[in-house]
Amino acid sequence: MNIVLLTLLFVGVNLDFFVILLFLLKKYSFKAALIGYGIGMLFLWFVAATISQTLHEFIPAWSLGILGLIPIFMALKGGDDEEASETKQKSAILAVTAVYLGTCGADNMAIYVPVLSSLTIPETLLGAVYITILMILSTILAQKIDNLPIIGNAIEKYGEIATRLIYVIIGVGVILESNLVPHLIQLTH
Repeated sequence: MNIVLLTLLFVGVNLDFFVILLFLLKKYSFKAALIGYGIGMLFLWFVAATISQTLHEFIPAWSLGILGLIPIFMALKGGDDEEASETKQKSAILAVTAVYLGTCGADNMAIYVPVLSSLTIPETLLGAVYITILMILSTILAQKIDNLPIIGNAIEKYGEIATRLIYVIIGVGVILESNLVPHLIQLTH
């Protein structure tokens, strides 16, 4: 297991989510953000490991572009502040997990599958522990950055609009990068 490769892998696939994490920490508790992020990240890690070890040739990478619809839907749906208080308490972890899967799912899967295909099962498990440690450290870093007054004020003022815009951009990017559209066009001809 190459620690440098795993570190670069983590940074590469989670850099865009780090910015979103700053916004999520404004909306949800640190604990909810950490747990939701961890669930989403490890879910993708183990799904990619399963795919790379057993089903790689049966699941085309372009089909993962469908995950790009999740952040677009979330951007268009927005939030209802009247029901938000109750909903946030009950589903914050689920919301963070959904945001992570929607914004990072296709990219992570596309990158994880080839990398994990060269790892043994014990190396895959050790890699999961290592990226979990990196995830915890990045969430702590995001919280520290979020607590800076200038960052906190900017996120408070522009956070909702910026989040929706980022979700749409990421969703469209995931769809385009996965080559989902050309494959769907091919199916219609």
